[in-house]
Amino acid sequence: MCRPRLDMDNQIFAFIDILGFGRQVMAAKDEASLLQAWDKLHRVQEAFQKASATEDPPEQAQVNQRYGKFVMALSDAVLIAINVRCEARQTLNANDHIGWSIYELIQAQYDCVLADGIFLRGGLSFGPFHFANDILLSPALVDAHDLESKHADAPVIALSRATLEWIRTTAAGTTGVPGWKEAFFQSLNKQRDGQPLYFLDYLRVALTDDEDQEAVLRSHARLITAGRTTATDDSVRRKYTWLINYHNTSITRVCPNLAHHAIATT
Repeated sequence: MCRPRLDMDNQIFAFIDILGFGRQVMAAKDEASLLQAWDKLHRVQEAFQKASATEDPPEQAQVNQRYGKFVMALSDAVLIAINVRCEARQTLNANDHIGWSIYELIQAQYDCVLADGIFLRGGLSFGPFHFANDILLSPALVDAHDLESKHADAPVIALSRATLEWIRTTAAGTTGVPGWKEAFFQSLNKQRDGQPLYFLDYLRVALTDDEDQEAVLRSHARLITAGRTTATDDSVRRKYTWLINYHNTSITRVCPNLAHHAIATT
């Protein structure tokens, strides 16, 4: 047996899970309902740029390689590892490369939510990542999965303060998008081991990206209201209650002139 040399360089790592997917699969009683679950899995994989799920797999694979992105599907989860030492760094500094990488994760999340009504939760971390010959080793994966499974009670992609500080410190140099280190993240108002947690602020970025902010808010509100109405247990309803608060506070922070799109809390 030839033991490999493991790369100990830090990478950005995300563990993404589809909210409520297990319940959907368990409730599937025929091929049509299983195909709906398949469509949802495929859409999430496509959004996060898994090459085999896109319209042009060879081209997407080349883009992923250039930007240091490795995307792997595990059942209803998607794993994304981003190597900050990649070919794209020949033309992009660390600030723009890391900022773009985080932005693409956020964009994928809000696309899944707003275009397809697929709410996600996950964890974002950093650390070594190794996958070869069916052996997957990564402290970053362990940390991201812990965040997703134990601390991301709401449909968000959570990260620790240590990860946020690493991102901000590692993303050195000038950037074409000033302010992203603050705009992309929001406090989760929750702690792990006495340290604050944060999440990727997908709705703020969506409202910033789209000129039609009212359309974004209408879609987001409709999906949340429908989800809360059809929720079958208290744990699911609590997630939609959190989303209502997130929706309303996002309006206050980003576009207070659109307060009439707030969701009633009663």
